[in-house]
Order: sequence, then structure tokens, then C-alpha cells
Amino acid sequence: MATLRHSMVAPVLLSLLPAALGLLGACELFYDPAAPPFDDRLTSTVMVDDVFGDLRRSDVEMTVLDNGSRRYLLVRGRDKGGGERTVAFDEDLKVRMSRSDVWDIRNAFVDVNGNFVVERMLFDRGFSLEEEEIYDNPPDSERVTGVATPSGVVLLGVENHSLEAGPLYDSDWNELNGISSNDIHPDADANAREGFRLKAAQHDVGRARSGLVLWNDALSRVFVIEVSASLAVDMQDPGLAGGTFVTDEARYITVSARDYDPVFYTRRGVVVLRDKRDHEVFDIDSGERLDTYHVASNAEFAFAYSPDGRWVYTLDKSRLRLYKARTWW
Repeated sequence: MATLRHSMVAPVLLSLLPAALGLLGACELFYDPAAPPFDDRLTSTVMVDDVFGDLRRSDVEMTVLDNGSRRYLLVRGRDKGGGERTVAFDEDLKVRMSRSDVWDIRNAFVDVNGNFVVERMLFDRGFSLEEEEIYDNPPDSERVTGVATPSGVVLLGVENHSLEAGPLYDSDWNELNGISSNDIHPDADANAREGFRLKAAQHDVGRARSGLVLWNDALSRVFVIEVSASLAVDMQDPGLAGGTFVTDEARYITVSARDYDPVFYTRRGVVVLRDKRDHEVFDIDSGERLDTYHVASNAEFAFAYSPDGRWVYTLDKSRLRLYKARTWW
């Protein structure tokens, strides 16, 4: 009889288990500290302890490249030997590139052939290296990105208060035209020692739009400027007319943020990470805040958003686990 009672009670207890777990999960006392953000939207995950070492005190940068048919996540962080390493993960979170000589990933871009340019290195659609140095005449600025246009690739760099557009390169990476200088914004103090600095760039190839994330030292604000392919060509040859600013021609917003706050331009809004806890989305037209997601976990994470605004990637720096999830707004 005891066996009969246990066999009858067990199914009842099992049927109550999901509700009980849901009740515990809703209570902060029973919150799982190992649970990743966006855990209700996860699509895939993978351990990365075979390529990265201890990242808890390491500066980790992440960005997403998308050529319209293939999407890659680039992650730069400390490897198992203590050096810096950049790794490219495909849409299934499989490693497609791992190099110790790639540093500046936040300004990587897609060329007119659908290949990927990171610093001056050219990678094909499968992220195999094709050229170590694809161009040799960049704008005179610390960081450079590029915009694919019907006329070719226009390199963009920021020098003090100006956006340097050019040279223009054709599909075979032959230089066609030189560099033009374009004033960025009228409120910038032209007498200030430091002006704008290019922090990052993301490129929405499907809409032929690029988002430049700029920090202005004098104003202590972040500018996100949306540059179309046609505007990039206009700025390069012959350049904007005298007295015309880039922000007169391009959509842009200014965001109150700190220099070290990661900012991502996406098709569905500009995402600002504050202390990597609050993810705030701003409308590129109005500058209004659309939504906020608070990361409750005390674990250390790094994040990246795809240019189409559909995907968010999370790297748990302590557990060395990478997650891919659908965006939350």
C-alpha cells in the first residue's frame, strides 16, 4: 500500500514543480546569481574557456558585423596565455577567426563585396584572411571606419572638430579620390584643445546606414550620427558646402553618458549601457528613451548588439560562457 501511495503522490508533486519554481524565481531571495540576462530569450550558448583566460579584470570589447547574409560577433579580451586576442564567432557561436594582432574592432566594417575589414585587414565572407593591409592612405585620425556606397568604400575618421571623409576606394580597393574635411557640429568649441573622438561605428548594410558613435570632450556628451551611403559620398567629393555641418545633413542624437559607457547603433534604436547594468534604448529621430532593461545579476558581463537590432550577445566574464539572445524591446 505504501508503494501505491508513493506512486500516486509523485505525479502530483511533479505537476506542481513548475509553478513552485516560478514562484521561487519571482522572489529575489531565490534569484539564481548564475542566470544570464535575457535568459527568457536565449537561442544558443557556448563555453569560451578554450580561447579566453581570466576576463574578470580584463577590458573586453565586443561588436557585431553583418553583411546582409552572414553575421559575426567579434570579441577582444585576454587569452589563456595572458595576451590580447580577438575572436570571430559565427551565428552558431563557432570560432571562425582567432588572432593576437587584431586590436581595434569597434570600427570594423563591411566593404562593397560583402567582405569584412578589421583595422586594415581584409577578411572574406567566411572570415579567412585575404589581405594583411588592404589600404595605405587613411584619414589622419586615430580611429577609422568605412562606409560601403555604390561608388565604393569611403573611409571615415574624426580629427578634432572635423569628420574626414575619404579616400574613396573601388571594389578592387584602388584609390579613386582623396580626403575632404567636414565640420561636425556648431556647438563644439572650436577653441577647445580636444574635440570629437570616434568611439565606435556600426553598419546596417540592409538599409545602407552607418552609425558613428562620437565622444566630445568639451561638451562631455556622446553624439550618435547616422550617415547614409549617399551622404558619405557627398562628404568625400567635393565635401559639404562651407558653413554646413555634418549634423545639418544627417540624423543624430546626443546622449548624456560617460566616455566609457558602451553605445551601440542599431536599426531599432541606440542602446546605451550604463555601468553595464541598465540598458537604455533611444529613438534616433527624437532622442527619446524608448525602453530600459536592468541587469539584476551581480556577475560581470560584456555585451554587444547587432546592427539590425534583433540580437544581443552576452559574455559572462567570470564563467567564460557566451550567450546569444533575441533583443528585449
